[in-house]
Amino acid sequence: MGLFAILILAQARRERAEPIRFWAPAANRKGIYLSFLLILVYALLLERLGFIVSTTLFFVLFSRYVSGHRWGTAVFFALVTSLATYFLFNLLLHAPLPEGIVGRVF
Repeated sequence: MGLFAILILAQARRERAEPIRFWAPAANRKGIYLSFLLILVYALLLERLGFIVSTTLFFVLFSRYVSGHRWGTAVFFALVTSLATYFLFNLLLHAPLPEGIVGRVF
């Protein structure tokens, strides 16, 4: 794989016509920055809040502010996605997920 990577890099240097821009002209920079911020906050809160709470919160905020969905759609999507993921990983695959504050209450 390393050899192929070197060959691809060498070929790219020879065929380089114009510099490639990091940002596409129509890129949604605000959405990209907000996505990185939400992922960082999600990673920091996952152990403290637990999987279901932090994942639901993440999906609500992401759906609402990055994707632009309405609140009802964002909440519905977030609840369905987090509960389905929890069911799949915790109950079917027996993968341990962080319980957080929900696990401490019950």
